Amino acid sequence: MTGIVGRTHLDHDAFPFVWMWRSRTWQLPDITFKAPWFGDGVDRKGMRCRVLTRGGMNSALVEFADGYRVVTSRGGLRKANPVAPAVPAVSRRARGDTRPPESG
Repeated sequence: MTGIVGRTHLDHDAFPFVWMWRSRTWQLPDITFKAPWFGDGVDRKGMRCRVLTRGGMNSALVEFADGYRVVTSRGGLRKANPVAPAVPAVSRRARGDTRPPESG
């Protein structure tokens, strides 16, 4: 399996999911606090990821685009919106349109 170290752009097809959970709440008798979902302390909400393998009890081994891997619940995963290919802007002059812009 090849790593993603050194990748200069994000291959959206390789990471078809998005992590949606921001933090989890811990409620103890005296205190309630929120902590990042993963132990590395990074808020990964909205980051693209991929499922490497699914496990029992609705778990999955997930890899994020930065290479971080974790076993977590599949409840936090959503399918990512497809990314439209970038269309280069073409100036009016390059299209051959020499008319002045319409005022409105």
